[in-house]
Amino acid sequence: MPRKPRIYYPGALYHVLARGNAKQVIFLADADMLQYQSYVKEGLSEYGHRIHAYCWMNNHTHMLIQAGESSISKMMQQISQRYTQWFNRKYERVGHLFQGRYKALLVDADDYLLELVRYIHLNPKRAGVVDQLEDYQWSSHRAYLGNNVLPWLTTEWVLQQFGEDLSGARIKYRYFLEQKADKERLAQLSTGTAEGRILGSDRFILKVTAAQQTESTKQKLRCSLEEITEMVAKEGGVNAEEISSPSQRRAVSHARSMIALLAVDYAGLSATEVASHLSRDLTVISRQLKQTRERVYRRGAEKSRVERYLNLLNLQA
Repeated sequence: MPRKPRIYYPGALYHVLARGNAKQVIFLADADMLQYQSYVKEGLSEYGHRIHAYCWMNNHTHMLIQAGESSISKMMQQISQRYTQWFNRKYERVGHLFQGRYKALLVDADDYLLELVRYIHLNPKRAGVVDQLEDYQWSSHRAYLGNNVLPWLTTEWVLQQFGEDLSGARIKYRYFLEQKADKERLAQLSTGTAEGRILGSDRFILKVTAAQQTESTKQKLRCSLEEITEMVAKEGGVNAEEISSPSQRRAVSHARSMIALLAVDYAGLSATEVASHLSRDLTVISRQLKQTRERVYRRGAEKSRVERYLNLLNLQA
C-alpha cells in the first residue's frame, strides 16, 4: 500500500521518533549522542524549526518538534544521513543505521502537549536506565529544571502551561511528571491512533485533514501527470510516449519510477492514477515506488535529482 504523505503546516507540532534498524543500537558511547545532538542543533538552525523536548536512548530518539516555514522532512533526512555516515566511518561499518523513514505524529497541542513532554522525558526511567530522571543527561528534562542551559532548546512554552512564575512552574512540572499517565494515551503517543498519525480532538483532526485535502487539490490542479511526465522525459532524455510503452530500457524505467514518486509523494496523486497513466499494473507501480524511495534515501545524487525536479514543477518537498 502506498504511504500517505505527511500532513504539514507552519507551527505544526510533531512527535518525531527515529529507531535503529532492526532495533539495533545507534549510540555506543556518549560521544555518539553528542555528535547526533550537534547535527540536530545545526538542522534546527538551518531549517528554522523549534524543539521543545527530546530524549536520546541507545537504540532510538524522541523529539517534540514545532515546524517552521519548511517541512521537517529535509531536516530529518539530513540528520539521519549525516549521522549514519559519521557512525559508519567511526565504527568501520556499512549499511543502514536507522529503520527506514522516521515516524512523525502530528499532535494537537491543546490536548497532548504536556502528555507528550512527560512521555518523552520518562523514557529513561521506563526503560530502567536510571532511577532518578535528573541522572540522565541525554534528555531535555534537566533543562526544564534549570540544571542545564541549551540555547537551541525551547522550554518557555511548556513551562508557561504551569504558570507565569518560573520557579513555581518548574515545581509544578516536576509534580506533573510524577503523576500516572493514562495507558491508552501512552500507546497513542508512540504509535498514533487507529485512525492514523494524528493525535488530537475530533475537531482538530477534521481541521487538519480538511486543510490537507484542500492543499492536495491545489497541487493536482497546478501539476498534472502529463506535466510531470513531460518534465521527467525532457530531463531524462527520453521520449514521453515511450514512457507508457512496453519498453524496458533502463532510462525509460528510471523515468517511470521518478514520475511515480513525484506524483504520489509530492503532487498528491494516487498510485492507481499513476498506474493507469503509465499503462502499468498497480502492484508494479507500488513496488517501484518502494524501491525508488529507498534509492533516494541511500544516494545523494538521487536526492538532488528529486529536489531539482520538484523545483522545476514548483512542488514542495
